[in-house]
Amino acid sequence: MPRSREAISTIKGYYFQFDYYILQLLCLQSDDASVCIEGVEDVDIIMNEFTEAVQCKYYEETRCVVS
Repeated sequence: MPRSREAISTIKGYYFQFDYYILQLLCLQSDDASVCIEGVEDVDIIMNEFTEAVQCKYYEETRCVVS
């Protein structure tokens, strides 16, 4: 049986990653902080010369809680 070529989960994953990126922008606590999408990892949060590299994964059956 041929493998499915649907990209629905992949597209939902990009939406999830972009939503997380926007959330991080809105939550920045300093004017010196910045957020980079697709830098070292999916989303990089840069503050005071320190980079937190975040890998975002979307799992359709999983509920995400952002702290």
